Amino acid sequence: MSILPEGVPGGLVPFPGSFVLCLITLWGLGGLLGPARAGLRLAAGGALLPLLMVGANFGLGMGLTAAATGVMILALSGLVAGRRSGLGPPLLHPVSLLPILVAVLVLWRGGLSYQPYSWDEFSAWLYWPREAFLLDDGRASGDWRHLGYTQGLVLSMLYSNLFSERFDEVRLLAYPVALHVAMLAVAFEVAVGSARLRLGLERRRALSLGWVLILGLLAAEASWTLVPQLLQAEKPQIYLAVIIFLLLVEAEADPSRLRRNALVAGLALAGGFLVKSGFLAMLIPAGLAVIALGLQAGRRDWPAMLLVLGPTVLAVLVWNATKGPVAGGCLGNPLAAFGMAAAGGRGAPLEMIQNLARGIADYVVAYKPGLTVLGLLGLAAGLAGRGLVSVAALIGLILIYVGSLQVVYAVCLNATEGRELASLPRYLRVILRIVHTLGPILLVLEMGARLRRHWPRFDQFVAGRAALAAGLVVVLGLAGWQVRATARALDNIASRAAERDRGEMQSRIAHEAEAVARLARETGIGRVTVLAQGSSGEEFTYGRYYAIGRRRGEPLHRFETAEEYSFAPSQRSRWITVQTPDEAAERLRQGGILWPQSLDPWLVEVLRPMMSDPACLSDFAGRVLLPGQDGRLVCRALSVD
Repeated sequence: MSILPEGVPGGLVPFPGSFVLCLITLWGLGGLLGPARAGLRLAAGGALLPLLMVGANFGLGMGLTAAATGVMILALSGLVAGRRSGLGPPLLHPVSLLPILVAVLVLWRGGLSYQPYSWDEFSAWLYWPREAFLLDDGRASGDWRHLGYTQGLVLSMLYSNLFSERFDEVRLLAYPVALHVAMLAVAFEVAVGSARLRLGLERRRALSLGWVLILGLLAAEASWTLVPQLLQAEKPQIYLAVIIFLLLVEAEADPSRLRRNALVAGLALAGGFLVKSGFLAMLIPAGLAVIALGLQAGRRDWPAMLLVLGPTVLAVLVWNATKGPVAGGCLGNPLAAFGMAAAGGRGAPLEMIQNLARGIADYVVAYKPGLTVLGLLGLAAGLAGRGLVSVAALIGLILIYVGSLQVVYAVCLNATEGRELASLPRYLRVILRIVHTLGPILLVLEMGARLRRHWPRFDQFVAGRAALAAGLVVVLGLAGWQVRATARALDNIASRAAERDRGEMQSRIAHEAEAVARLARETGIGRVTVLAQGSSGEEFTYGRYYAIGRRRGEPLHRFETAEEYSFAPSQRSRWITVQTPDEAAERLRQGGILWPQSLDPWLVEVLRPMMSDPACLSDFAGRVLLPGQDGRLVCRALSVD
């Protein structure tokens, strides 16, 4: 049963309703941990959601709708507990103002739709939730098992869609946006608290500095846009990792916060593992950091150690015990990569290590170099100041991460992907964005503390009206910029205007797929072959995604998509199916509905004798090829809405 209004695709209702539901849920779940600051509470809820959804669905065997209902009941309990404590979201806080900004802009533009864009969205991060939605069970959906990825992000994004009868991609955006807000809110609170504790700023000035920092980071796109442009695993990993390191920084400055921060950091570690299993790289640095912080405070704080490591150990045990059979290798289980390398005596060859080192150096120099310099300066300032343990933990993570990349390219990927360093920019951006976000915060706080120690008039200057006025002007200027940037981001995810050609192709295939599904139902031909000569598989991947149903009660797959899409007599690329003309002709006769996206002269000559009207092959846009009664293929125009 739907508790969220359906609206229309891309209309006024789906995203605002789902976003509010997600925020309330995270706020309520965070309230279960007792009184806490607003950002810490929202972050705790953001970490708990994947743990609860995976635990209920995989661990307890509950259907996804039942699991989401149970999570909502828990969240309502947390809301009641928080209300009794008199805790509500403060007005002049990112927890309140950033969601209001997003909601107002969505309402101003008349609603929001989400145009899937990246290969990984179509093949995984939207495909898996859409399957799970129709099956009402993340365990039963078959496709994710080919890679064996943890499903915490999939089920967390799907949470807000489970109270509707229709799958809508834009609803999946609610969780990543809410988690980004939580990360920024924690950064704001750490900055404000440090400004008051170490810089001696009174409340209004500390708030101004906090807003300058997070709006400045957003303007520089340190953690990318407020509303993520892609629904993939990288951004949630970044948000959760930054939250963990910020909590370590705060506990290092104020040891009284160690246990509470260790609890939330532990939940974030466990939630991060269920978002992407590679997040386990955080476990050793975070655990050692908590031990060091306890010793720094003059005690061995075993409870804090248990709080930071226990949730992840439990999450790993539950996941491995309940995930069932998976075909995925070490990409879905990073610990297996080291086992495979050790068992086979395989390490990264020297040539690959050199290639990887060059690739890393080239990308680090090219990608936002100004932010990288600021971030590294901030880490250096932290090492020299009150961030020694936290920064050392981050450096440890970087070393583990880079070392793991060597094993991934040597063991997990095929020879071509290893040689080409497939997906290296995506892997590196996770670490770089952590440095880009954490480093500038440390730089401002450490330089401010140093300035206060060495400039006698510091307290007098920051207490003056001029400093407060200047801070407010900067905040207002950055806020105006953020309104404009967020509006552009919303426009782009709806239209993909920044990449017009690719966006138009994706939109066209999405509309054609609906017509193909109707045609498959009318003709009883359930098999569809996408023809995309010379392609690396984009058109096939888009068609395969849109073959899945959208409403509950529809078949899981409205038509079956053939795996082959590009044919040639020789292996010119790894995407090609090698066949002779006669073999290709026989294969296409068995292909059901042929859905051409791109043809080359070789395939045209293969198809020509099979056609009742060969002229169709010169103008196939918006058409499909159907088997006719005489055994020949006939052209049929698609009825596209």
